[in-house]
Amino acid sequence: STHCLVYILHVGKIFSRAKIIPSTSYWNSEWAKILAFDALIGNTDRHQENWGLVVSIKKEEEAKIHELSNSDSIDLSFETKLAPAFDNGTSLMYEILDTNLHKFISPARRASYIQKGTHQMKMIPSDVKKAGHLDLLEVFARRHPEVILDFAQVINGMTKVEDILQEMVRFDIGVPFTSLRASVLTDTITERIEYFKKRLNL
Repeated sequence: STHCLVYILHVGKIFSRAKIIPSTSYWNSEWAKILAFDALIGNTDRHQENWGLVVSIKKEEEAKIHELSNSDSIDLSFETKLAPAFDNGTSLMYEILDTNLHKFISPARRASYIQKGTHQMKMIPSDVKKAGHLDLLEVFARRHPEVILDFAQVINGMTKVEDILQEMVRFDIGVPFTSLRASVLTDTITERIEYFKKRLNL
């Protein structure tokens, strides 16, 4: 696969010049938030089919549609935005079986797991290996220092992780979300946040 950060940023420039998106700064900001969120939840699957665009008719154009008859034709203006992050399933330690969760009670084991986390995309097309979660964010920030503010926004928004995970424990489902899993995930995400703040100087 040639899916990589460099191409993503280049696509933003092309879309901006073609006036498909509001601006490259908008594009970079939205991607920064998605990639920061992916890093915090350990998502490994943001490949080229797991992002997209939402195209909608501008609000001021909607009235024109209602005035059309079957024989009318009209030029409409559209606005295009990056779709909200979707298909986040390969994340949150999904691959760790309940029988192995107890091993991650150890802070050292969690730290090793966090540091080994990789993204689906590469830095550049010729890279053999996929990019580490934090490595990708660091390169992004070096190219576009302004996205540090977007990283911080995502990190600062992760304030209710423990409450959300504990609520999931109460779900009555066939394969239960255990209290141990909620505890390990809470610790892992909390440690990712601190690790990311340190690496990104947030």
